Amino acid sequence: MKWGPRLVIGTALALCVAAKNVVHYWDLTYAQANPDGLFERRVIGVNGVWPPPTIHATLNDTLTIEVRNSLDDA
Repeated sequence: MKWGPRLVIGTALALCVAAKNVVHYWDLTYAQANPDGLFERRVIGVNGVWPPPTIHATLNDTLTIEVRNSLDDA
């Protein structure tokens, strides 16, 4: 019984320590891609590629995505 509260607090602290900052820098641009397998066309890409990158994060991580909009009005 004495170890119960200590174990809970220790586990909570371990989870906080395991959390990290996940930072991504995205530049939104147009790219040529064939997203549905029908034909190639202009799509919105991230950092010049399609499909956009996968975001890898875990519970309690802090996610920061800095986005630059390089899309024109055309």
